Amino acid sequence: MSTDQISYSSERIRKMLQDVIQKAYETKESSETLTKMKRFWFYFQAKEGKINGYYQSDIFRIRIQNFSRPAGHVLVTCIHEVAHHVDFIIRNETKHDATFYQVFYNLLVVAMGMGLLSKEQLLAIQDTNCVEKLEKHHGLIKYWIISPDNSYQDFVWIKCRSSILKKERVKKANYQFCSFEKVWYKQVPKKQMQVELDYLARYYKKSEYCAESIFNFSFSVVYYVSLRNGRIHKEELKKIGYFYEAYDLGAFTWNKILLASQWPAEKAKLEKMKGLKVRILLK
Repeated sequence: MSTDQISYSSERIRKMLQDVIQKAYETKESSETLTKMKRFWFYFQAKEGKINGYYQSDIFRIRIQNFSRPAGHVLVTCIHEVAHHVDFIIRNETKHDATFYQVFYNLLVVAMGMGLLSKEQLLAIQDTNCVEKLEKHHGLIKYWIISPDNSYQDFVWIKCRSSILKKERVKKANYQFCSFEKVWYKQVPKKQMQVELDYLARYYKKSEYCAESIFNFSFSVVYYVSLRNGRIHKEELKKIGYFYEAYDLGAFTWNKILLASQWPAEKAKLEKMKGLKVRILLK
């Protein structure tokens, strides 16, 4: 079972960051170099680990994981890895030096101007030293000068978590299924948002759909947590929502579905049970 995918989620971020690159470098680089800068791919992984993301320069591929983090943190990781790609295109190598942090800074200030990211979201990151390094090279983030760009503020994304029985309703309305988040997406002009929400309200509960703007987008990633060696803990596992051999995840496994954002609290519970072997999967 694969844990990484190109999906609507990763393509949405890729297209936005291609626009960031265009705005940051259109007056600094040739059209040929710009085209190369915008030629990269994201793979989002249902995986939790020590590394948030990494760039493969030989195939221009970026892998992103740890979706239990806030959306702003994930987006900073995406921009960080795209900075490695842009840096590599410029000088045929990339490393964490002053040149890289200039590229990273260039992309961040444009992303902030577009509303993709706020200074507060960047300053809230504590699991890496990127804030410290950025401020070392470019001064305190709170003093950065950001030029507003409203190009992304005229539309929204409608997100709907539809059951199989109702999926024809969203397919008929031209929604696209995101295999990574297990939701249906549609990008619409802001002035059309209420029409879309009224349509969904006819068939779905209010908790099953929402509208996201550039200022509040999220990753509604669903993890399948699969455990082995759970027999001696079966009563405790039942109490916290695990089912034996459920969801076709293999024999002798205890399994549960949860949002990625719930994983840190879930992990803390599981670490108290000795001997468990834990896997996080997409399905």
